[in-house]
Amino acid sequence: MNSSPAPIRWGILAPGSIARQFATGLKSAKAGSLVAVASRSLEKAEAFKNEFGATIAYGSYRELAESGEVDAIYIASPHTFHLEHTRLCLEAGKAVLCEKPMGINASEVGEMIQLATDKNVFLMEAMWTRFLPVIRKASEWIQEGKIGKPMMMRGQFCFNAPFNPESRLYDPALAGGAILDVGVYVIAMANMIFGSELVSNQSAFIPAESGVDRVSSGILQYKNGAIAQWASAVGLQTEHAIVVYGDEGYLHLPDFWHGTRMELNVQGEDQVVWEQALDGNGYNYQADEVAACLAAGKLQSNIMSWADSLNIHRTMDQARAQWGLKYPTE
Repeated sequence: MNSSPAPIRWGILAPGSIARQFATGLKSAKAGSLVAVASRSLEKAEAFKNEFGATIAYGSYRELAESGEVDAIYIASPHTFHLEHTRLCLEAGKAVLCEKPMGINASEVGEMIQLATDKNVFLMEAMWTRFLPVIRKASEWIQEGKIGKPMMMRGQFCFNAPFNPESRLYDPALAGGAILDVGVYVIAMANMIFGSELVSNQSAFIPAESGVDRVSSGILQYKNGAIAQWASAVGLQTEHAIVVYGDEGYLHLPDFWHGTRMELNVQGEDQVVWEQALDGNGYNYQADEVAACLAAGKLQSNIMSWADSLNIHRTMDQARAQWGLKYPTE
């Protein structure tokens, strides 16, 4: 008997730059392909359709949501539109993979989860890094005790983009800033490693001229005593690495967010290097997880659960509250 998931007919809502990454990844997916794309501009949808080999272009998001030709929709619009577009698709009964951050705050994420529950429809945040082979292997090694008891994580994801108050990275109206764009990756890694129950969440930020966080950093302490140090920036360059320290050794994951390599260092032993090239560009792994979940009749993924998304957003909400940073739509 063939137990492989049935192929998923994908639609993409909002054909921007991140949508291009997902469409490229779908070419390497084991159980899915791009069928339809929707934009507010039919001309843009047609161009995207032709470039990536889809069969249908729609000039409105509602047409995509109500289409009988798609099973799941990837939402690639800016952060501030995720709730509106997720609601549209869930109401139409379509499984949703929503680009991270799933909402601009935990309240929005909670509303999406409640609607998915009410409609009995699958929903997952597109935290694509969670599904990469190196991250899955790191999680496995930590659980197996290869570094002993995990006690501390240090992670940073910072890049330097020129200030432009109208860009999505710096515009408050688009929920710009570092924490939602790249800090979410590091915080999600900490939650994956240590769980989600915090006893302390302290942070600070350096504002851009537009008021959003140009640089942000914090220290999280979990109920089990573990500590995670995180840093993010859109106006400062650092290495993009995660290091997880246990009482017997540590793991180093360079370029973790799209990584292929991990180094295990245990006291008194030779370093062990684990390496695996990505299939495609890596965005395909989350698409395959959606297919597997739908085949199993699940409403959420065990790897990127609704509770994970809620807790990550609560952590970011608490940090922004400390800075006094609110977005105009809140």
